[in-house]
Amino acid sequence: MKNLKVLIIISMLFLAISGVFYLTKSDDVNAKKDIKRNGCIGGYKYEYENNTKNLVEDHYIVLEEEDEELVGRYYGTSDEFDEGREGYYPGFFVVDMKALKVDNKSISFILSVKADQIFTNPVKLEYKASTDIPKDENPQWTVTNLLGKRQYSGAIEDGQIKLNIVDGKRIFKRIK
Repeated sequence: MKNLKVLIIISMLFLAISGVFYLTKSDDVNAKKDIKRNGCIGGYKYEYENNTKNLVEDHYIVLEEEDEELVGRYYGTSDEFDEGREGYYPGFFVVDMKALKVDNKSISFILSVKADQIFTNPVKLEYKASTDIPKDENPQWTVTNLLGKRQYSGAIEDGQIKLNIVDGKRIFKRIK
C-alpha cells in the first residue's frame, strides 16, 4: 500500500512537470505567433534626409522567419561606425542582426561589421549577405579600415520601427 502511494505521488509529479514543460513550449509557440500577429515581419526603410541625386544613403531592415525563428538583416552605411566622415563617400553593407529580440512592441539587436563587408555602392535588398554580392558589380570599399559593433534598441508600432540613436530616433517605415 505504501509503495502504491509513492508511485501515485511520483506519477502526479511527473504529470505536473510534463504539464509545465508543455505550457512553456506552448507559450513559446504562442509568442512566435504573436510576432506574426503584431505584423513585424517584412521590410522597413529609413529614408535619409540628406540624400542627393548622386548619393542615396537610405537604410533598410528586413525581418523574416526562418525555421520558426525570427531573423533580421540590416542594410546601412559606414557612417554607423564612423564618428565624423569628411571628404569621402560612405561605404554600404548588409549584415545579420545579432541577438535580435522582439517582444510586444520593442526591438533590440547588435550590428557587427568588418572591413571586407563594406562596399562602394548601396547593397541591393536581393543580397542577404556580403558574400552574395558580386565584386564586379559592387566593389569593396577601401576608404578606411573600418570595424564596428553597435547595439540598438527601439519600438515597433504603427507599422514602423523607431530606433533610438545618439541624436534622436531613426524611423523605418514598412515597405513590404
